[in-house]
Amino acid sequence: MTELDVKNQYGVITVNERDRENDPKFIRFITPGYKDLFKIADGEQIIISYGDGQKETSVCNYLDPYHFRIGNRAYHICEFAELMERIGATVSPAGDTEIAPIKKDNHREER
Repeated sequence: MTELDVKNQYGVITVNERDRENDPKFIRFITPGYKDLFKIADGEQIIISYGDGQKETSVCNYLDPYHFRIGNRAYHICEFAELMERIGATVSPAGDTEIAPIKKDNHREER
């Protein structure tokens, strides 16, 4: 049986398999319907592009297969996708020229 490493990190319960702790870690970005957009390695950056033209670059850190951290805030991958859709933002890997479209809304939520 696989031994699990269960932790409370940044307000979320994360679960990782101990025998995979040395495997490369990737953060998956999806649509609210769980369609894969792209993935980045732990510690890489994303670009968030807002409807008003502003852009923000953020470092993302892997927590478990379904959670990641930006700064001191943890997100479930679907929660983040829903937030991006709600505020009308798009997200792409830093350095990538193709931005994954997410449905737009004119309200920007403070993070």
